[in-house]
Amino acid sequence: MYYKCKYKNQEVPSKQMNFPYRIKILLRVFRVSPLHFFGLFFLKSLEYLSFSLGILYSYFDRKMLKLQLSVKEMPENISGEVYEREMFERSEGSKFVDHKEREMILKIIKKFNLKGQARILDVGAGGGRFSKEFDSLGFHVTALDISKKACEDLKRKFSRIEVINGDIEKVKLSSENFDLIFSFRSFKYVYDKEKALCNLRTALRKNGYFIVEVPNLLNPFYFLPYLLAPLIYHLSKGNLGKYFIVSEFYTKGAFKRNLEKAGFKVEEIINLFFFPLFCIQRFKVGLF
Repeated sequence: MYYKCKYKNQEVPSKQMNFPYRIKILLRVFRVSPLHFFGLFFLKSLEYLSFSLGILYSYFDRKMLKLQLSVKEMPENISGEVYEREMFERSEGSKFVDHKEREMILKIIKKFNLKGQARILDVGAGGGRFSKEFDSLGFHVTALDISKKACEDLKRKFSRIEVINGDIEKVKLSSENFDLIFSFRSFKYVYDKEKALCNLRTALRKNGYFIVEVPNLLNPFYFLPYLLAPLIYHLSKGNLGKYFIVSEFYTKGAFKRNLEKAGFKVEEIINLFFFPLFCIQRFKVGLF
């Protein structure tokens, strides 16, 4: 699959993998030597069977699909405004999720007793959903996003918020510059998470806070879509399931070890959702 994808615009690979073309070659051998033909036919049949099984396996291989999707380039032109509109405004269930997430984050921030001019880094800011909340509380907000389009939108919408376009694995951040680093609905798409965590740790002030959201793979409402994502992706001709393929989920223990390795002390783990969203939409739960 990788070979086919890598050379998809060239004629030779597609010709080589064409079944009628391979039969024509074997027939030429038969004209020269029937005995060699049957021996070659047996060997090539085994090769073709192995090749077909390899294609079938790679069809559902998440790593292979990530290569095809060019994961590291995918987010660069995503509009934060479009993402937030699609994720949080399309249904009563989406609005309810948005409401509960904001409520939870603001409750946590309140416990920190940060001063009015505290510096906050919003990692993966997108359309500015949380940057806006932090700014309204009087904090000095820096929004970081890998998408150039999202950063352009943020600069246009929020004049007081500093905006940085960059990848958190590589972007240069001032040492011990932030009182709070915040990452919500974005860290699962980071390519090298250990490197990103170490980079963020250097930017956090002594006794500062780090809030990070990572969907737990042991939660069935994340696990099942994640498991079925390759099939959904192919059945939908490459649209639905795309973001489940490129994202990586963690068990609590695995992510906790990554955080501690980078120098963070884990003080609290909060479980937010344990119910299917279709129930919210069906029964219209929420205050809207």
